[in-house]
Amino acid sequence: MSAQPTFACIIPWSGKNDYLGEALDSVFLQQPAFDEVIVVCDRKELPETANNKRVKWMLTGGAAGAGEARNLGVRNATSDWVVFLDHDDLLLPDYLSTIRGSVSSEVFCLQVQLRYLSGGRTGNFISSDGWHDLPTGACIQRKAFLTAGGFPPMQGGEDMIMFRRLRRTLGETMRIPRHLASYRIHPHSDSSSKALRAYFSTKLCNQIDAGESAISWEEGSKVADEMAQGIGVDPKEFRRAKKETSSRSFLRMSYAYSLSGKPLHSLIFLLRAFFSSPEYFLGKIRNKWS
Repeated sequence: MSAQPTFACIIPWSGKNDYLGEALDSVFLQQPAFDEVIVVCDRKELPETANNKRVKWMLTGGAAGAGEARNLGVRNATSDWVVFLDHDDLLLPDYLSTIRGSVSSEVFCLQVQLRYLSGGRTGNFISSDGWHDLPTGACIQRKAFLTAGGFPPMQGGEDMIMFRRLRRTLGETMRIPRHLASYRIHPHSDSSSKALRAYFSTKLCNQIDAGESAISWEEGSKVADEMAQGIGVDPKEFRRAKKETSSRSFLRMSYAYSLSGKPLHSLIFLLRAFFSSPEYFLGKIRNKWS
C-alpha cells in the first residue's frame, strides 16, 4: 500500500428513485476528497440522470443485484481502500477524515456506527448502540476484500455473508465508535423476499461459523436462496420464518412513517407487524427495553 493511501467510494444503484443525488452530495462534501467515486448502475443502459462528470459510471447489464454491483465497482477501482455507500444513505461530513486517520497496515476493515434516520438529511435519531453488518460506511482494504471473495451472488443477505467471510478469512474488523454515516429508513428500503433470504443466510452463516455445517460459502449461498423460496426446508419452519420477516418489514415501515410525520400509517404497520408474528414482535420490544 502506498505511503498516502487512496480511497474509492462504491455506490450500487438500480437507477430508480431520487435518493442518489443526496448520497453523492454527502460524498463530495468529504475533505480531503475521495480519489475515486464509482456508481454501478444495475441496468443495461445508464439513465439520463447519470451525468455527473465527477463520477465513474458503470453498468452491470441488469438484474445483478447490489452485491455483484459492488463487486464490479471494486474490481474496477484502483484505490487502496474501498468505502461502500448505499444509494439512499449518507456519509457524515467528517467520515473520510476520520477514516484516513484510522487506517494502518494492521487494519483490513473499519466499521462505523450508523445514525438511523428518516428519508431526508435530518430526522429523529433512532439507534445509538449496537453494530450492524451493513455495507454503508464500511471501509475495506481492496486486496482484503478480493481475498475474502467479495459479496456472494445472492439477492439479499449478501452483506451479512460478506462480513462473515472477512472475519473468517482475516480476523476481527476494527470498529470506530463514532456515528459517521446515516442509514435512512423509508418505505422502499426493505422487502419481505429479501428479508427472508437474509434470515436464512444468517442462519446458515451461524451454522458454518459454529462448525455445525460443512458446506462452503458458495453452497451456503445457494442453499439459502433455495430455502428462501421454500425448497429443502421444513414447511412449518418456512412459514414461521416468513411471518417473522414480514413482521420485521412492517416494523421498519412503521418507523419510516412515524419519522415522516404520518402516525396513522405508522400505527397501521405497527399492528400488521404484531399480527404477522406476535412472538417476534414482542421479542423485539423486550430486547429494545431490556
